Amino acid sequence: MASGKLNSTTSNRGQLPKTKVFLILAILIFSRGLIHCSKKKQKALPRHISKKSKLRAAEKYLSKAKKQKKSQKNNSLIRAARLQIETNNFKQAEKTLNHLLKTPAEDKRNLARALYLLARIAPKNKTQKYLKVIKKYPDTVAAIDSLYFLIKQWKSTFTSSETLDKLRRLQKSNGINNLADNIAFAIAKFSEQLFYKTKNHKYLNISIKNYKKIWFDFKKSPLRDDALYNHALFLIKLKKLKKALIVLDVLLDTKEKSWIFGNYNSEFLDNALFKKGQIFLKLKKYKSAIKIFSSFSDRFKTSRLNDDAAFELIKLYALTNQPELKCKYSKRFLNNHKNSRYLSRVKTLSKKCAD
Repeated sequence: MASGKLNSTTSNRGQLPKTKVFLILAILIFSRGLIHCSKKKQKALPRHISKKSKLRAAEKYLSKAKKQKKSQKNNSLIRAARLQIETNNFKQAEKTLNHLLKTPAEDKRNLARALYLLARIAPKNKTQKYLKVIKKYPDTVAAIDSLYFLIKQWKSTFTSSETLDKLRRLQKSNGINNLADNIAFAIAKFSEQLFYKTKNHKYLNISIKNYKKIWFDFKKSPLRDDALYNHALFLIKLKKLKKALIVLDVLLDTKEKSWIFGNYNSEFLDNALFKKGQIFLKLKKYKSAIKIFSSFSDRFKTSRLNDDAAFELIKLYALTNQPELKCKYSKRFLNNHKNSRYLSRVKTLSKKCAD
């Protein structure tokens, strides 16, 4: 009976809706967790500046590791190895990292980081070592770091087209995992650069295919917004404005809803809306452009593009022969954007306006 009342759309006065009950419970659990964590709060890691202090700190971490177990021990070994690398003590760092690699395989994060650091200090065969991290631990941050250093190695050794071929082969062998979106993004950017250099449409197709792959196949990827925005910019440069509008609309509709934390808005949203307004201007859809630029500052109150949008709006009113609105928004601009780079140009546009 109680559950029936909670689920009822016409609950009696004094009863809490089910969602509010869960929210209160979540807040209580969350606050208890914060209090609990605060008791065990660790001190920030010290900063070691001189070579001598770094070596001394490395020895302390190695000594501490002897008394620790599992991941705590590996954390200390990683910190020691980093300090040894910073002091160019590569042989000792290699010894520390190889010792870490003998630990149980469950601690993938530290094992991957150890392999990555070994690749960084290796005098030769760096490529194979980076590939080992990527293939063995693709779902780690170390694998992402290894990918970008691997690309750097390839670019210094092979031609641009050969490097792209290697990336595409890696994409096929890698499959779908947490690294797949990073590989697709690297291919898209690399192909885009090759297209600008060669004007070969093969690279154009590869780039667009991989941008699309990210925003269709990896909807939760942190690179999805980058892919959408870069894809739109690419299409704008190619003068494919209507297609760019479609991509920008997908980005502008991107919101991740969280029950507790609300909506997450992409950092590219203000840029995307501004680009959309510019496209409408190029397509001579002045009403649509005015609608975007006139509401821009209301939607993005703290955007660095607010004065750009306000200036575009003034120009549009001048272009569409609406002097009253041009003067109204020029006056508003002079009051609100006193440090803008467009200030002198707005003053010129507002010369014929009545005070």
